Amino acid sequence: MSTDDRHNKIEGYYTTKNGRQSFESLSWFNGHRVIYKIPAGVKVLSLKYRWMSVGEMAGSVRCNDPFYQRIWEMGRNTLFVCARDNFMDCPDRERACWIGDVSDQASYLFYCMDDSGRQLLRKAIRTTMEYSHEDVYAALGPLRLRELPSQSLQFVDQAVWQYYLNTGDLETLQFAYPYVRDYLKLWNMEPSGLPQYRGPGGKLDFWDWYDWGEKGTQDKKALQPAMYFAALQGSLKMAETLNQSGDVRWFQNRIKSTRKAYNDQFWTGEFYSSDAGKLQDDRANAMAVLAGLATEEKYDAIARNVLIQNYFCSPHFEWMVEEALCKMGMPDAALKRMKDRYQSQVDRKNISTLYEMFPNGGTYNHAWNAPNTILSKSKRGITVVTAGDETAGNKVVWKDSALSGEAASDQVAGIELAGQDDDHLFFRLQPGTWTIQAVSKN
Repeated sequence: MSTDDRHNKIEGYYTTKNGRQSFESLSWFNGHRVIYKIPAGVKVLSLKYRWMSVGEMAGSVRCNDPFYQRIWEMGRNTLFVCARDNFMDCPDRERACWIGDVSDQASYLFYCMDDSGRQLLRKAIRTTMEYSHEDVYAALGPLRLRELPSQSLQFVDQAVWQYYLNTGDLETLQFAYPYVRDYLKLWNMEPSGLPQYRGPGGKLDFWDWYDWGEKGTQDKKALQPAMYFAALQGSLKMAETLNQSGDVRWFQNRIKSTRKAYNDQFWTGEFYSSDAGKLQDDRANAMAVLAGLATEEKYDAIARNVLIQNYFCSPHFEWMVEEALCKMGMPDAALKRMKDRYQSQVDRKNISTLYEMFPNGGTYNHAWNAPNTILSKSKRGITVVTAGDETAGNKVVWKDSALSGEAASDQVAGIELAGQDDDHLFFRLQPGTWTIQAVSKN
């Protein structure tokens, strides 16, 4: 027994005896087709396969555009085949807990998985921190502990803080926080006010890697401090939640210093770059927007000059570029970009998961594809804005341009309208399972 996946190196064997018998391989493997080689003289009574993952699928999207309907389902399938005893990058080649991939998964598991997904993220956080060495928590890649600052920084806000925000699990936040704080303190500051670029030189194996994608387009000098700034922002929220007043001041000072120095050094008047003539990186500019380094008056120039026209990144950063466009008030541009990037994969009816690379390449089931985040959270989803607890529940926001205040006029026990602005309705919900439906009057 094997599969059609070219990366699959696992096979199952069974030696028959006389009589009726059954066998199930205990080695799990994956693919879109199972291939059996059955010798002459064996009568097959039935062949079956067992779908294996963690928990049950939860959440759905219905859309009259078949592209977005199908990419949602392909993204959810990709998440589930990369969830077993840990979140992993892919279910065939490595099965490793790369924490950048986990951070991407964390962006949409809350929209696609039941409580098992939350428990698996909790395990990823605790395991990662428990394997830290000399204040460095790092990617648990194959055969070694290897520091990738890009992934360790991404893990702060996009995994640890998002886990707490969506679960209210204060115990896990208290456990993870000291590791996060100590790692960020490894950065020295330059006289300019920027964090010093962190590169090889420590005792751990080191990889100065950020993304695949088009070669020669990564602006690492602008990208790393933007990711560090995002991690500072996430850590500040942790410190405030845990009443760590001394740390709060430390984070605030670094945030203030980095914000000014970053804009002084990298803003060109049209986009962020460490070398404007050579690098117009969609990754660095998206991260500057998401982290809050870019102010609103810069949005139009960033979108026009970089995010709308430059398709340089791999799927690892693609969802962040699309989320940045949504944050800048350009959801239609984000959806167009998604369709441009993923159309060829969605059109391939013989696959049900998403590739590691654009337009394809690597594994065809890589965890860091997160278009579901955009469809669920940034376009038509629910976003948790305050951490939940057992008494007050979660405060959530539903963002949709078609909504009006009248949508919240019905009085339902357990839900309270907590305010609104031009783009949002804010609700406070009691604990439980809720179905919220937006209906346009047009």
